[in-house]
Amino acid sequence: MQGAELFLFVPSLLFFATTASYLDFRYRKIPNALVVRILAVSVILNSVFFSDFTNSGKMGIFFAFVIVSALISLLLWLVDFWKPGDVKFYTAMSTLIHPTSSSQFLTPLLCFLILSIAATVLEALVTRKFEFRPRFSPGMLLPVVISPFMASLGVSAFPIFFMLFFLGQKLEKLKVPIAAAALVAFLMSPARALQALASTFIFFLVSSIRFKGHLPSAPFISASFIYLLVWGGI
Repeated sequence: MQGAELFLFVPSLLFFATTASYLDFRYRKIPNALVVRILAVSVILNSVFFSDFTNSGKMGIFFAFVIVSALISLLLWLVDFWKPGDVKFYTAMSTLIHPTSSSQFLTPLLCFLILSIAATVLEALVTRKFEFRPRFSPGMLLPVVISPFMASLGVSAFPIFFMLFFLGQKLEKLKVPIAAAALVAFLMSPARALQALASTFIFFLVSSIRFKGHLPSAPFISASFIYLLVWGGI
């Protein structure tokens, strides 16, 4: 990371990450006012950053990253995984990041999944305030369906599989075609299909845990963007 990026964006990202995490823990919500402040600061900082001619070439990949982040968060809301506040916060935080390549677009989501899944399992083990209610649907096999084609995308498969897993649960009317397509995918590429099936099994176990309490998402979203900003991605 360049010195200008560290000087301009790290303090703001850390401040907003800390604030959002506190508010999410304390009040179980991420206020719209905070999201507006993040976007306002982002406009100012990015105006300064892109005013340097040497950084102008990064503008295209920056806007592409923000658009992808917005679409990802919107999809997670549509499948009932995120609340509206999570969507707005994730998208706003993405405007404080400048990835160096498209391969890093899914890094924050991947980090979020790793952290939140680990925290979910840990809290379940420590507090025991949960119920385990597994409910399988053939739509959950949607990651297996697209597994033979993942290599050509050039991105991490895990977050893609995660989103497709929850999307598949909404496609009850297509469960028979999805199951048939999953079988075809297994015949096409057994190794990749098994990898996707392993990811699906992890998601199935985690999604079967029902908490009686509240596990805030802001700390995990914040940590994921801080990782990408400071260390440059996975």
